[in-house]
Amino acid sequence: MGVAVACGCTVTYPVVGQFDAYNEVVLGEVNSNLMTGTAFIRARTEHSGIECTGSSRVVHIPASNYFIPGYCRGQIGEAELRCSDGRQISTTFEALSCKRGFGKGYDENGAGFSFTFGMKRQEALAYIAKAKVSAYRSPHLYVFSIA
Repeated sequence: MGVAVACGCTVTYPVVGQFDAYNEVVLGEVNSNLMTGTAFIRARTEHSGIECTGSSRVVHIPASNYFIPGYCRGQIGEAELRCSDGRQISTTFEALSCKRGFGKGYDENGAGFSFTFGMKRQEALAYIAKAKVSAYRSPHLYVFSIA
């Protein structure tokens, strides 16, 4: 006879990012399964309306995480996003906790992308405001044309 274990292992938290050299902020959410180290990501750019979806997975778990239940600090992961304009973004991230972290990546043309995830609402709003100020004088993000 098997034993079934029920757990609230799926959590949803916000993701906020920006294209480093462009006037574009990205807002979305991550639906993460803490047991498998995988997640589904959905985000949208604020100005150009590009929608991006994808998945992430943890690729490195520090030894300390195995000895402290519920401890995720230092985990490293990868995420791949496909966007409605044909753009593909590849990123890596580092966990600060099981539901919070930061990362960096690039699209296939080298446009840099920075993000953070799991912030409380007020922190996320402050990050967005800071991202908008730093992006304000930058050119608009180019939008690929889908043939």
